[in-house]
Amino acid sequence: MTIDDLHTQMTTEFKAVRAEMTGEFKGVRTEMSAEFAAVRTEMSAEFAVVRTEMSAEFTAVRAEVKTQGEGLDARIKAEGHTTRRHFDMVAEQFKEFTKVPADGIGRNTERLNDHETRISAIETRRS
Repeated sequence: MTIDDLHTQMTTEFKAVRAEMTGEFKGVRTEMSAEFAAVRTEMSAEFAVVRTEMSAEFTAVRAEVKTQGEGLDARIKAEGHTTRRHFDMVAEQFKEFTKVPADGIGRNTERLNDHETRISAIETRRS
């Protein structure tokens, strides 16, 4: 066997190996594409299920929050009415407590005015 024969034989073998590898790679690529498509389909279906479950849960939570909010609003209003009644009573008591000192101040003011009138009359006579 000559070098040229060896070269030709090696070239032929390399071409055969390349052709075989190309065929194998194509097969692997086709198989991978099919598997990826299957995985995408499966993931898509699972995500749809999860979205549906999440939507249902969010709807339930929203309803619960709304119910709690309505109950809270009612309690706040009731407490507001109670607080209002309490402060109305406190205001009435404050009026009663301040009535006596106010009457006393009024009487003292009248007395002082009477004294002022007397003093003015006395000073007018002296002049």
